[in-house]
Amino acid sequence: MPTARTKSKALPRADFPEQVGVSSKAISELLDDFERSQIELHSIMILRHRKVAFETWRDPYAPDIPHTMYSVSKSFTSIAIGFAIDEGLLTLDTKVIDIFPEYRPQKYDENLEKLTVFHLLTMTAGKDVSVRICCKNDICINFLSKL
Repeated sequence: MPTARTKSKALPRADFPEQVGVSSKAISELLDDFERSQIELHSIMILRHRKVAFETWRDPYAPDIPHTMYSVSKSFTSIAIGFAIDEGLLTLDTKVIDIFPEYRPQKYDENLEKLTVFHLLTMTAGKDVSVRICCKNDICINFLSKL
């Protein structure tokens, strides 16, 4: 069962779930169902009426401990790229090396020069990436130097 940890202060909080119309019993049943289903829940935050009704983290996770989020990161990234495109900051055809020119290797790399935002969003960059390896050093150097 997840355990409560220190609450972050970034969003307004309800004093208790029912204050914003959320059933504490329903939350408890949901958490029990996750447990029975063996769903690996790192954390959960339930919002209603622009307030956090409930939040918790499963040990050893906590709001101040970063951890890999795997595929959910793709959703956040694609939304951010959509905003950047809408604001005219880049296009799907923008070359990645033009965004990060400081990471251009001294040795010319034809694949890197062709790599676009579209390739990254569609996971067609032609690169097998190990999250564990990339996280040890600068992710841009690791990714762009080995295409």
